[in-house]
Amino acid sequence: DEYEEHARVLRVSLLKGEVSLLRAGETEWERARLNAPLVEGDTLSTGRDSRLEIQADSRNFIRVGPDSVLKVVTLRDEGIALSLSEGTATFRLSRFDKDKEYFEVDAPRTTVAAERTGQYRIDVSREGTVRVTVREDGRARVYSDNSGFELRSGRVASLFIDNSGEADWDLSRAGDFDEWDDWNREREEYLASRLRYEGRERYYD
Repeated sequence: DEYEEHARVLRVSLLKGEVSLLRAGETEWERARLNAPLVEGDTLSTGRDSRLEIQADSRNFIRVGPDSVLKVVTLRDEGIALSLSEGTATFRLSRFDKDKEYFEVDAPRTTVAAERTGQYRIDVSREGTVRVTVREDGRARVYSDNSGFELRSGRVASLFIDNSGEADWDLSRAGDFDEWDDWNREREEYLASRLRYEGRERYYD
């Protein structure tokens, strides 16, 4: 009863290629379907050359690249928490107020907490290295086992693990867009055109 009262629901808004869904409490994977609702505990896995878009609300989207695993950890009125254990994901927050809610993403030995609207990309390699990129005037707090810092727009933070298991961050300037960034930009331009065409404050697929 408590969950029903406070829960939020995400929606699968775009699918390309092979995307599998493991429902909370289940042991068998199923094929993800367009418009499927997602709740706390659900896990999504994308195959090679696959892409996935998840709609959080009218202006906020999560896009997941190939060979990635994303879990919905928390969906509450107070905020959203996700976990990216491997692969690539971009999080577009166009309507967000950190004083009213939170948006956090866990990666291996890392937590990224959005501070404002913007675009956030996280890449997790099979070896466990993590790269966080902030764009579009975003700003995030990045936490790891031994440090916490603010990452501003146009910057990249890369977590490397040495042979002894110690982790350290390397900060640099964000590079040019790659194919994944270009696809995200094209998708956002399409959604923006739909908003203008419909003349509404909210987007309906």
